[in-house]
Amino acid sequence: MFRLENPIYLQLLWLIPIFLLLFWLSWRWRKRILNGSDNADLISRLMPDRSRSRMWFRAALFCLTIAFTIGALVNPQIGSKLERVERSGIDVMICLDLSMSMLAEDLQPNRLERAKQFINRLLDEMPEDRVGLIVFAGHAYLQMPVSADHSAAKLFLKAVDPGLMSTQGTAIGEAIQMAMDAFDEENNKHQAILIISDGEDHEGEAVEAAQAAGEKGVVIHTLGIGSLEGAGLPAFDMFGRRRGNKVNNKGQEIISKLNPAMLGEVATAGNGRFFHIQDVRGDMQAVKSALSALEGRKYGDQVVSDYDDKYQYFIAFALLFLLIDMLLTDRSKGWSDRFRFEQEQEQTV
Repeated sequence: MFRLENPIYLQLLWLIPIFLLLFWLSWRWRKRILNGSDNADLISRLMPDRSRSRMWFRAALFCLTIAFTIGALVNPQIGSKLERVERSGIDVMICLDLSMSMLAEDLQPNRLERAKQFINRLLDEMPEDRVGLIVFAGHAYLQMPVSADHSAAKLFLKAVDPGLMSTQGTAIGEAIQMAMDAFDEENNKHQAILIISDGEDHEGEAVEAAQAAGEKGVVIHTLGIGSLEGAGLPAFDMFGRRRGNKVNNKGQEIISKLNPAMLGEVATAGNGRFFHIQDVRGDMQAVKSALSALEGRKYGDQVVSDYDDKYQYFIAFALLFLLIDMLLTDRSKGWSDRFRFEQEQEQTV
């Protein structure tokens, strides 16, 4: 497993383009001064071997020195030892609605982004629990099976978008069934399903699927995203640019509203609760408390317990580039002239 011990130092890489810009400005300034001087020919004869390419090569070496020094500060590490540790927690399958109505902007920046923010913070609040991810619109798709790797869950979450869904709709029932298929039936009392949706344009059988899951011991909580007043749905052209809001055949703006009644029925059938998510921080504790009510179970998980530092390789290359830069001069024949001069002195002696 690969990781960076101090990734914050990567921001220092901005020093390289800043240095190159300053070097270029300095070079242009000196060139303009020399070309505008009345003694330009004299200066050229005094410095006949000054190499422009050698100057830029030394600048490149200096940039490499900076880059590898920053690499040493970041300290890349490679996991060298796997250890199986015992953890205790529950399994939570997060089912996220990716229908177009989730792009409504009654919550800023929109419902989907607010849902993603909520999920990310929830993952931080439940480090010992295992999580999975299902996305749904007209159909449901398993994005990530239940796992203790929350970093992977955040990566999958970041990539999901309504544009990935081939058919529209709100197939909550299908998402519940897919979550049940992904669970281990022997541990249903330690499992929960979180459905995050606005509940609009839902397909049938959602309540029936929730009731079947509840009878097996799986708890279903529904999280409503959106407002009761609703908002228009953004319209985009073929290039992805915003072009106002969608309208129906009569030219009237389409308004998408939260459907708390349906989501409440699903939660009740699944022996869970309905939460109207408006404030990410405030509602977080309520959802976390509901999940904490479930009995956790012990499970084994392999984690990397030891890492090998690789900063020494970066230090070695940084010193190498620095040494080469120190030995070079801006003259195109620096080394050869110096060597020839020493040979002539030895022959004279």
